[in-house]
Amino acid sequence: MARLNDQADWVFLIPGRGGISPLLSAEQDPSISITATHLEQCPFCPPTRLSTEHYDSLIFPNEHPVVSYADISQGQLLTRDNACDRVAGVNDVVIYTPTHNEFLHKCDSGRISRFLQRLRDRHREHFHTNNIEAIFTFLATGHRFGQSQEHPHGQLLGLPFIPRRIAVTTGATRTSCSICHQEELAHKRDTVICESPSFSAYITVAPRVPFEIWISAKQHNISLADIDDEACTELADLVKKSLSATQAAYFNPYIVSFFDVNPTNEHSHLRCEVLAFGRPSGINKHIGAYELGLGIFMNPSDPAQVAANLRAAILLDPS
Repeated sequence: MARLNDQADWVFLIPGRGGISPLLSAEQDPSISITATHLEQCPFCPPTRLSTEHYDSLIFPNEHPVVSYADISQGQLLTRDNACDRVAGVNDVVIYTPTHNEFLHKCDSGRISRFLQRLRDRHREHFHTNNIEAIFTFLATGHRFGQSQEHPHGQLLGLPFIPRRIAVTTGATRTSCSICHQEELAHKRDTVICESPSFSAYITVAPRVPFEIWISAKQHNISLADIDDEACTELADLVKKSLSATQAAYFNPYIVSFFDVNPTNEHSHLRCEVLAFGRPSGINKHIGAYELGLGIFMNPSDPAQVAANLRAAILLDPS
């Protein structure tokens, strides 16, 4: 069931889904050693019933979806009084590596590029055939994000409406789009980390945590579904550099997310978000009472200095 709360946030009520059992203790993180038993139990390590041969990456429907693939129709979930028994949408599992302990920051740019090409094709499919308006794809690393399997993976959630957090960052024109505005401010305030012909990676003007990096398309009104293989390679390179810089000195749990709107919508503007939960001092930055209670984020760092540090880390390790 889906309900809209008084803070204008959608809440999906999915009782029973919490019963999915993880392979390992929730207190363990990606730095643990991998044993033969874990590998034998892993449903994502090849060969599996999903792919009997070695694979490069996989995207397939989630066996425990948070939405229903059936009866997808535009116009659902639009009012506070309209509680839907079946939340329409698509929910896929995305696996970017066949290797059990090869987390995204360890992958080379070529593997990330090939994965992004597959993800792009999946976005195209959902936008064109499933009446999807917005897609949120995330890749999380670190035990705190609730993964039900240890093997590196993420999820894709496609919805027949544009969620508030995506809607407020996009605009019909470049002058009204906050993503375009953030990129312009990043150049003015020297918080750009790295660039390519099609994308910019930068610390936002008001980052919620020290390592909040946005990678956005320089062109307004573009979707992941629009970009070609060369642009996928550019985006992969910036994701790799951003992640490597945040992980240069120590492990930071992180989420890499892609916020995408149907390319037929004039509000579309592709944005990738790299959110690493660490501080320059080496301490993990936890989301606390202020953030959860008030939605006010406490960031103990200067964005320009963090950007300078990340640029220096990229220069030391250009891969």
